[in-house]
Parts: sequence; structure tokens; C-alpha cells
Amino acid sequence: MLNVGLIGKFDTLEKQIESLVNYTDIRIQGKSSVGIKDQASDYRFAIPEYNRIELIERCDAIFLEDTTLVPYELIKESIKRNKHIFLLEFPKFSDEQCQELIKLVDEANTIVQIKNPYYYLPQIQYISAKSEGSFYIDFKIGLKDSTEIEKIVSELVLLSINLIDKDIIKIKPTALGKGGEKFLFRNFRFDFSDASVLNIDFINSDEDSQICTFYTGKEFFKVDFCSGLINGIKGPVKINNQSYKNEVEAFFASIKKKQFPLSGISEYVTIVDTVKSIQNKLNVTSL
Repeated sequence: MLNVGLIGKFDTLEKQIESLVNYTDIRIQGKSSVGIKDQASDYRFAIPEYNRIELIERCDAIFLEDTTLVPYELIKESIKRNKHIFLLEFPKFSDEQCQELIKLVDEANTIVQIKNPYYYLPQIQYISAKSEGSFYIDFKIGLKDSTEIEKIVSELVLLSINLIDKDIIKIKPTALGKGGEKFLFRNFRFDFSDASVLNIDFINSDEDSQICTFYTGKEFFKVDFCSGLINGIKGPVKINNQSYKNEVEAFFASIKKKQFPLSGISEYVTIVDTVKSIQNKLNVTSL
């Protein structure tokens, strides 16, 4: 039985608890909530509340929403003591801290997994299972402003390095229009060592949208992430969402098998370095 604790905001913890209650081989030991509880969104689950130090002490694994909620030294000590951590958002670690944590994770054989929002989508897993060889991945994303661009680019780079499993060898960014919230067009092209390509177009639009086209081997897939619909060479594709592993299951499987997750601190370092390279090429303070 694995004892699990959760640290974060009320609404985030509610969603996590709901996804965990049906696992028969874990025990939700407690939570450490942040913020003021809204009476309109009271918890439907009776989970004990602890301070963060006590909660970590009682648990084998922690779901942590924001790394700033726990002192860095406590995170280090937790990893040393084999307390596994699932980071629900990209961490806020410096380069030096990342390198130190990578070493500690390796020495302690502790699992530290970072949320990978695209990789575990059923549509992505279906495409990955049906594909072989190099990829050409083309995202068309409509946004009302540019405040989400860096976040989405980071998530898609994490998706690609897991999906392609090759090094990025070339980055070419293009920016048209003003910086900040107002923009006309952004393009980011990433070339990988196996000739795979990730191409991302951000277009100023009154309605948010995400369309993705995958070309790989003899296969072609087009995915509308807003509707969840997927089309292949022969037309619409029906997939069973229940037949694919989710991130929580992957986290627990990594702990049981004592093998590092697909998305961990090392992969996060690649994301940070990639975003820095883009910023340097564009010579602007933000994407």
C-alpha cells in the first residue's frame, strides 16, 4: 500500500483526489491546502489536513502543485529519503537547483515526475502506437493574446522529446507583430537529430483553437484538440479513451518498477534551455 499526500490549491486538490480515490493499492494519507475554502466548492471527500512537513513525513509519494509551496531544502531532503514526487505544474527551479536534483534523484533512485499534458492524451498515444520512423508534427494554435505562448511551447517541446526521443539540433523562431499581449503571428520550428520536425504556428484569433497534423512513415493523422476528433488516411478514427495509460498510472508504475519517468527533471532542463534559446534568437524579453 502506497501512502499519498497532496499539496496545493483547493480546486486542484479536489480534482486530484477525485482521480485517486478509485486506486485500491494507494491510501490518500492527507492534504495540505492553500488559500481560502469557497463554501460553494466544499470537498466531497473527507481527507485529513496536515502541515506540509508532517504530511511529507507520513507519505511515500506527494502530489505537489507548485514547488514554491515547499522549501527547496525540504524537497531535497524528501528526495534523499525516497519520497516520490509528482509535480502538477512545471517547477520553478534554477539551473543550479535542477542539476543538484538530477544528481540526487539518480543517487536515491527516487521518482520525480513532471506533468506532461499532451503526451498522455489518448489521441497522442494512439498516433504514437500506430506510427514509426521520423515525425513531422504541425500545430496550428489560435490565441487571443500571447500570454500563453511560452507555456504551450514548453508543453509541446516536452511532448516532442518524449514522442521522438531524439535531441533538438536546430531551432528557428519567427515573430511578427508587437510583443507582449498583442501579436500577429509566431512560428517555432524544431529540427531533431533523426530528421523529425516540430512546427508550431500561433495565430492571433478571437477564438482559441488547437489543430495538429502528424505525418509519419505512411501514416497521416489530423487532431482537433478542442473537439477531441481525430482523422486518419481512411477517415475519422474512433479510439477508446479507457485503453490508454494516464499520468497518474504512469507515476505509480514508475515507483513500482523503480524506473525513471518519461518526463522528469532532466527533460525539464531541456525545456528551459530551449525556451532560453528561442528568447536569445528573437532578442526579446518574452515570447
